[in-house]
Order: sequence, then structure tokens, then C-alpha cells
Amino acid sequence: MKFFSKTLMNYIEKKYINKKINFKSGDIIELVYKIKDNEKERPVTHQGLVIAIKNKTVNKNFTLRQTVKGHTIDQNFFLYSPNILKIIKKNNLKKNKAKLYYLKNI
Repeated sequence: MKFFSKTLMNYIEKKYINKKINFKSGDIIELVYKIKDNEKERPVTHQGLVIAIKNKTVNKNFTLRQTVKGHTIDQNFFLYSPNILKIIKKNNLKKNKAKLYYLKNI
């Protein structure tokens, strides 16, 4: 049973996951995300620092830290979400760790 579930998961990943990530934690990215506003859908742009990338399969998500009007916001996005229209890498940060949670205390 374990072998079957693993092969099934590999099949699903190969078939439905076609996005390649070109960023890592510590990079500054611009994310264009589609939201539903009443009856219309419109794109919204988020720009910020990627603090962490979690999981390795279909549930892969990343945490984006951005500052809006003096307030710092951490948002989690699923990488393979159909609502993500485009991800643009802007800049990168020299870092020593994979998870940059220590930036929350600054």
C-alpha cells in the first residue's frame, strides 16, 4: 500500500506541477496574485522578502514578508496555486540560514 501511494503521488506531481521555482528564502520577489472582487477577478501585486519555503510536494508554500504603510505583514502562499499569475525575482539577500524567522524580531 505504501508503494502504491508513493507512485500515485509521483504521478500527480509530474502531471499537475509544472511551475519551476526560481527563488529561495532570502530573495526579494514580486508576486502577482489573482483575487476575486465581487463578481470580477483582478490582479494584485505583492512585493516582499521570502522568509521560508516549506514542504517538498504539492503542498509547497512560502512565507512572504512585506511592509505596507509602516506595518509588517507575513503572508503564506501556496506555490502551485492557480491564483498565482506570475513570480518575478527582484533581488537576493546574503544569508546563512534557510528559514529567516529571526527577521521578525528586528
